[in-house]
Amino acid sequence: MPELGQFGQAQIAAGRCPTASKVIRDGMRLLQERNSAQSRFGIGAATPEGGCER
Repeated sequence: MPELGQFGQAQIAAGRCPTASKVIRDGMRLLQERNSAQSRFGIGAATPEGGCER
């Protein structure tokens, strides 16, 4: 998805993340936190709209 690459590059250009690797790590950490919260509250697995089932 080109828009995700553009978003990552914008984060780097704005100084929010120093590298693409850091952008990916931060995104993975947020996904992990969301999945953990969903499990705690019994919400279920990630959905196609916002998850990894694609």
